[in-house]
Amino acid sequence: MPLGHVLSHVFEDPQSLGSEDLGIQVTLETLESLRCHLEGEEGSSAYHLDFVSPDFSEKAAAAAAELELPQVTWFNSWEIFDMIAARLEVY
Repeated sequence: MPLGHVLSHVFEDPQSLGSEDLGIQVTLETLESLRCHLEGEEGSSAYHLDFVSPDFSEKAAAAAAELELPQVTWFNSWEIFDMIAARLEVY
Protein backbone atom coordinates (compact mmCIF):
# COMPACT_ATOMS: atom_id res chain seq x y z
CA MET A 1 0.00 0.00 0.00
CA PRO A 2 1.35 3.43 -0.86
CA LEU A 3 2.54 5.34 2.19
CA GLY A 4 0.17 8.04 3.44
CA HIS A 5 -2.96 6.71 1.75
CA VAL A 6 -6.23 5.71 3.35
CA LEU A 7 -6.80 1.96 3.08
CA SER A 8 -10.44 2.32 2.07
CA HIS A 9 -9.40 4.56 -0.87
CA VAL A 10 -7.04 1.86 -2.11
CA PHE A 11 -9.87 -0.67 -2.05
CA GLU A 12 -12.31 1.68 -3.75
CA ASP A 13 -10.02 2.73 -6.60
CA PRO A 14 -6.69 0.88 -6.69
CA GLN A 15 -5.93 1.99 -10.26
CA SER A 16 -5.76 5.65 -9.19
CA LEU A 17 -2.78 4.75 -7.00
CA GLY A 18 -0.94 2.74 -9.62
CA SER A 19 -2.20 -0.58 -8.35
CA GLU A 20 -4.62 -3.15 -9.70
CA ASP A 21 -7.80 -4.67 -8.31
CA LEU A 22 -6.96 -8.20 -7.18
CA GLY A 23 -10.15 -8.60 -5.18
CA ILE A 24 -11.94 -11.92 -5.33
CA GLN A 25 -15.71 -11.83 -5.72
CA VAL A 26 -17.33 -14.09 -3.11
CA THR A 27 -21.06 -14.80 -2.91
CA LEU A 28 -23.02 -14.94 0.34
CA GLU A 29 -23.77 -18.58 -0.49
CA THR A 30 -20.03 -19.34 -0.57
CA LEU A 31 -19.46 -17.59 2.76
CA GLU A 32 -22.34 -19.47 4.37
CA SER A 33 -21.00 -22.78 3.07
CA LEU A 34 -17.53 -22.00 4.42
CA ARG A 35 -18.97 -20.93 7.79
CA CYS A 36 -20.91 -24.19 8.12
CA HIS A 37 -17.83 -26.21 7.18
CA LEU A 38 -15.59 -24.40 9.67
CA GLU A 39 -18.14 -24.58 12.48
CA GLY A 40 -18.42 -28.33 11.85
CA GLU A 41 -14.67 -28.67 12.37
CA GLU A 42 -13.94 -25.95 14.94
CA GLY A 43 -17.20 -25.27 16.76
CA SER A 44 -19.40 -22.19 16.94
CA SER A 45 -17.95 -18.95 15.60
CA ALA A 46 -19.56 -17.13 18.53
CA TYR A 47 -17.39 -19.12 20.93
CA HIS A 48 -14.22 -18.12 19.10
CA LEU A 49 -15.17 -14.44 18.86
CA ASP A 50 -15.79 -13.95 22.58
CA PHE A 51 -13.18 -11.89 24.41
CA VAL A 52 -13.81 -13.59 27.75
CA SER A 53 -14.89 -17.02 28.93
CA PRO A 54 -18.60 -17.78 29.38
CA ASP A 55 -17.98 -18.17 33.13
CA PHE A 56 -16.39 -14.72 33.44
CA SER A 57 -19.09 -13.17 31.27
CA GLU A 58 -21.78 -14.59 33.56
CA LYS A 59 -20.05 -13.30 36.70
CA ALA A 60 -19.48 -9.84 35.18
CA ALA A 61 -23.12 -9.62 34.07
CA ALA A 62 -24.28 -10.59 37.58
CA ALA A 63 -22.00 -7.98 39.15
CA ALA A 64 -23.28 -5.31 36.77
CA ALA A 65 -26.91 -6.21 37.57
CA GLU A 66 -26.25 -6.04 41.33
CA LEU A 67 -24.66 -2.61 40.99
CA GLU A 68 -27.57 -1.09 39.04
CA LEU A 69 -25.16 0.80 36.83
CA PRO A 70 -26.03 3.83 34.70
CA GLN A 71 -26.11 3.65 30.91
CA VAL A 72 -22.56 3.22 29.61
CA THR A 73 -21.20 6.24 27.75
CA TRP A 74 -17.83 7.20 26.33
CA PHE A 75 -17.24 9.35 29.42
CA ASN A 76 -18.16 6.89 32.18
CA SER A 77 -17.03 3.56 30.70
CA TRP A 78 -13.82 3.29 32.74
CA GLU A 79 -15.63 4.25 35.93
CA ILE A 80 -18.17 1.49 35.27
CA PHE A 81 -15.37 -0.95 34.47
CA ASP A 82 -13.72 -0.11 37.79
CA MET A 83 -16.99 -0.67 39.69
CA ILE A 84 -17.53 -4.07 38.06
CA ALA A 85 -13.88 -5.07 38.63
CA ALA A 86 -14.11 -4.11 42.31
CA ARG A 87 -17.34 -6.11 42.65
CA LEU A 88 -15.76 -9.15 41.01
CA GLU A 89 -12.95 -9.10 43.58
CA VAL A 90 -15.58 -9.78 46.25
CA TYR A 91 -16.58 -13.09 44.61
